[in-house]
Amino acid sequence: MLNIIDIFDRSIVDYHMVFHCEANDAVELLKYTLIKRNLYGKETVKPVMKTDNGSQFVSYKLKEYCEEFGLQHERIPVKTPNKNAHVESFHRIL
Repeated sequence: MLNIIDIFDRSIVDYHMVFHCEANDAVELLKYTLIKRNLYGKETVKPVMKTDNGSQFVSYKLKEYCEEFGLQHERIPVKTPNKNAHVESFHRIL
């Protein structure tokens, strides 16, 4: 399950559930989320994306997308799920 959470208001913006999550899935979900929040293609300040170090998040395709649309991408240190507590808390509830 790939989730996008707005940590300001703790709302689930969108999610994608598949058996194997790949970079294409992450890029499409991110694009859809930006459209949903009316941030796609606009010259406004974009939100910061914080992820773990899964293969879909360290991919060249996601890096290209973030550079193209001016998104800042932060990755948490390896083996520190507490640095991504919002999404981990949601997974526990789910």
